[in-house]
Amino acid sequence: MANFESCDEIEFNKLCLQDFTQLHKKIEQGQVICPNPLAWKNFYEKFARRADPEGKCKPLILSSWAWATNEEKNAAFKEQFKAIRQRYKYLGVRPGTWQKEIFQF
Repeated sequence: MANFESCDEIEFNKLCLQDFTQLHKKIEQGQVICPNPLAWKNFYEKFARRADPEGKCKPLILSSWAWATNEEKNAAFKEQFKAIRQRYKYLGVRPGTWQKEIFQF
């Protein structure tokens, strides 16, 4: 099982990582669970909402935050990245472009 950090302490700009690849690796390994609720809402609105027209990848915030496990939060965050990747691929946006924007979030 992954070594999960507290969700309340996660914000991308505080992780001291060098690039998107490092960030994504930590998310996939479960070392970064998800952003804190407000940052996660903002992340969803900025990046994932358009990739999720049916609302299946909404962040687990508000009442979901207290009841969801760290594993469930991490899985939801990973699904958002999958949806974002698929949308940008469909639009023909180079990975380096959207990855840089997410990393700077």
